[in-house]
Amino acid sequence: MRLVNGLVFVYTLSCMELLDERLPQRFWDKVRLNPFNGCWRWNASLTSGGYGQFTFNGRHYVAHRLAYEAAHGLIDDGVVLDHRCCARECVNPAHLEPVTHGENSRRGLTGKRTNVDKTHCPQGHPYDGDNLILERRPAADGGVRVTRRCRECGRRKSAMRGYRLRRAAGMREGQRGPLPGAKTHCINGHEFTAANTMVYGGRRSCRECRRIHTNEAYYRRKDGVSKPSRSHCTNGHPYDEANTVMYRGKRYCRECRRIRAERTKKRLKT
Repeated sequence: MRLVNGLVFVYTLSCMELLDERLPQRFWDKVRLNPFNGCWRWNASLTSGGYGQFTFNGRHYVAHRLAYEAAHGLIDDGVVLDHRCCARECVNPAHLEPVTHGENSRRGLTGKRTNVDKTHCPQGHPYDGDNLILERRPAADGGVRVTRRCRECGRRKSAMRGYRLRRAAGMREGQRGPLPGAKTHCINGHEFTAANTMVYGGRRSCRECRRIHTNEAYYRRKDGVSKPSRSHCTNGHPYDEANTVMYRGKRYCRECRRIRAERTKKRLKT
């Protein structure tokens, strides 16, 4: 026990004395005792992650793991040591606790902990109820991770995108109608009317094309006929002799190429 500036600090020397016989003296020569928090600071080589490293009996060890195993025995598989003092260079076994990888991430000051503790999105909308969207994405370790999204932010982002497109096209505020650049016909020339439009997964599909595709697939399987080629481009222009351009064995729409060239000229002029 020591008195510093009117405060009493207790030196945890009992554990150090216990380990003194199990670890060589050159290990303790690299340890500095912090009288304020009881940490055993590693005053030698550190890893890229900020942990002490030490060579013992011809093997390389992480210093705090070596000190913990000398005091409590081998560490179980799938378990890591958590620094309760939040000091990575500390090798005091009393400040170490064996926990799982997930628990160590939740305790640490990392991005995972910060995101798990969040209850609202950056705009202040709560992550609960109908406003919460859960998405399953592949993780780096080959598993699956679940991410959260805000439904209200997605709705506002979509509305802002539509507003910008209408404003760029000179449409008045509140004016209804299809967005500029939105397709009015399917790739086969069928109009996207209310009766002919199917919405699946947030995307439109042509009901007539679906019916034709189902019938053609049935007869192809029955008669062994190959799939017919498309009669129109993606913007509804017919693939006739005057409107078709062949390049490297592929068909291209002459009208679409002309429209793109005009848009490029206007953009360069402005």
